[in-house]
Amino acid sequence: MSDVTSFNILRQQGTFGDVRVAWEIVSDRFPLGLPPMQDLLLSAFFPKEVELRPQSRRHHSGTDAWLFSGRQGAYGTISPEDGPGNLANFTFSAWLIPWLDTNGFIVSKGNRNRTLYYGVKVQTNESHVSVMLYYTALGANYTQVARTTAERFVEDNVWLHVVITAGDGMIEFFLDGNPMPGGVKSLKGEAITDVSAPVRIGSDPYGEERYTGLLQDLRLYHSRLNRSEIHELHAQPAKTDLRNISGYLQYRQGEMQKAFVVKVRDDKEEEGEEVFYLQLVAAHGGARLPLPLPTAILRVMKSDNANGFFGFTGACIPDVRHTHTHTHTHRSE
Repeated sequence: MSDVTSFNILRQQGTFGDVRVAWEIVSDRFPLGLPPMQDLLLSAFFPKEVELRPQSRRHHSGTDAWLFSGRQGAYGTISPEDGPGNLANFTFSAWLIPWLDTNGFIVSKGNRNRTLYYGVKVQTNESHVSVMLYYTALGANYTQVARTTAERFVEDNVWLHVVITAGDGMIEFFLDGNPMPGGVKSLKGEAITDVSAPVRIGSDPYGEERYTGLLQDLRLYHSRLNRSEIHELHAQPAKTDLRNISGYLQYRQGEMQKAFVVKVRDDKEEEGEEVFYLQLVAAHGGARLPLPLPTAILRVMKSDNANGFFGFTGACIPDVRHTHTHTHTHRSE
């Protein structure tokens, strides 16, 4: 046992094409992980006008951070076949460092007739951040806008966390884990109109009204997250004990196995045994994950000779029945 452990992620069925899989670690309050979601940045294609910035991502994270310059063509696209399904109860979550005077969409979907099915827009100035949810309710022929503003100074290299929940006739806005002032709105309609169309990342559906700044972990959860889940998503308690709590694995065609390392963060505090859950949460490239999602129990156990070390309990290999499914085994080093 040591304060470093490695995980082996096995590509259980099929080796055709390139595949990426997202993983994350959550606290012991969520043994089943957070609700199912789609990682929109993982699903998107980005042209050269959008810059991948691994050096800019949040320190404890290993997922992609993208820089949107606002120039012509600087936005990503999710194809209709890879896009989200119908939206009834849902949650948008995004980490961002917007530039001063940003005024653009971080995500949107619409058609060629200038109908905007849904979109999330962010505006900033020196002292305030405004967040807007645009949506067209099922059966309606016009777009609604729910908007709220919070006093917040936009600083260089300081990440903001925006969450929008919708369901049960309500829309709620959160900034950095807290409800935004006046952030509870009425949701007009039972669901949002949604037909087959590309999803844009960083612009409106027509490549205009482009977002400027950094964007990371843009997610669409297929349920309305509660306060406890939003707190976990924002606070990410595992980062106080572990150096890396999220990331991607990439499998080239023919590759069957990938490994990655999780390390304990050094500190001087006396702590008892702590439990975390590592879960595969999203896949792209023709892959699917089995349900329940593959999960490992990670124990950071108190040691007289080290700050902490790892142990594992429970089964590591779930029952797999789907083509191009990923499962995992793990070992301690």
